[in-house]
Amino acid sequence: MKQKTPQEKKALSYAKDRRNVYGESDKGSLVAIRRNKTFPTRAYRKAVNDVLHDTVGEIDLEKAELIDAKAKEIKRRQWKKYPDAPLGEFITRFGQTKVSHRLKIRNSENDEEINLTIEAEQEKDGRWSAEITELNNVSVCCKKREEAIQKVKILALQVLPDGFMDFEEAE
Repeated sequence: MKQKTPQEKKALSYAKDRRNVYGESDKGSLVAIRRNKTFPTRAYRKAVNDVLHDTVGEIDLEKAELIDAKAKEIKRRQWKKYPDAPLGEFITRFGQTKVSHRLKIRNSENDEEINLTIEAEQEKDGRWSAEITELNNVSVCCKKREEAIQKVKILALQVLPDGFMDFEEAE
């Protein structure tokens, strides 16, 4: 049997492992699943017992058949758990909502450097908002993350004093 590489193991994990995306905590869903499975069964048993216990007195064959037909007419309700999402889908849906970049900007006149942080976050409507945390009120919203980051860089260069020229990636 061929030993799997770490990349193969990760791809297999992303495909097979699953995560709860219903919107409740994973601990709460453990209790809720058991409880939600018991309610339909409990209601079914109660309805059948109500039909069977309503018979008072002697039971002849005709009355027994009628009671049996009423009991068989009662349908058991079904409850089905909302399916969990594969881990790979979960990560792409919920993991990429916030990205931060560290940048340096240099003043060409006196070799002064400023370190800035750009945080790009995906909104619920799908748009990306990017802002520079060190500069107040410098933020933009765009359809794509890269576009938002580029526009917030341009806006920062307009807000900063003269002499600050261009960004470079910081370590």
